[in-house]
Amino acid sequence: MSGHAVLAGITARNVLSGASSAPTAPFMCSMGFSCALDEELFDEGFAVKEKWLKAELHAREQVFHRERAILNVVVSKVNKEAKILRAKLTALQTKFVRLQVEVENAFQLWAQLSQLISSMTECEAKSREDVLVSLPESGLRMSFLELPPRDSGLL
Repeated sequence: MSGHAVLAGITARNVLSGASSAPTAPFMCSMGFSCALDEELFDEGFAVKEKWLKAELHAREQVFHRERAILNVVVSKVNKEAKILRAKLTALQTKFVRLQVEVENAFQLWAQLSQLISSMTECEAKSREDVLVSLPESGLRMSFLELPPRDSGLL
């Protein structure tokens, strides 16, 4: 790199960063350059800065594209997992509906069973009354607990 390019880079850096060119003036004067800034130095300095900015932009674009690719992979995995979870949720909802139907059926069966037990209890009570009513006529007195089993053929 030529002395002009180095000096132009220093000058451009100072000008673009807002620093005064005063710190470079003694350096420039000691190198045998004139202390006045000429257009050629500014042009070279801006060209160096432009080249550096383009390189920086290119590097940032590469980082952006890498990060975007990573995010695309992550989003793809999340979408895939969401699809699986939606399918599982649908299956669970279906099972829940089936269980609801089974529970409703169980309650209906329980109600029918309760009604049947109630009917059987009424029938047994009525048959006890019939037995107790008929027993005094024969002169026998038995409680229901003393009656022979039904399958014995005595009732």
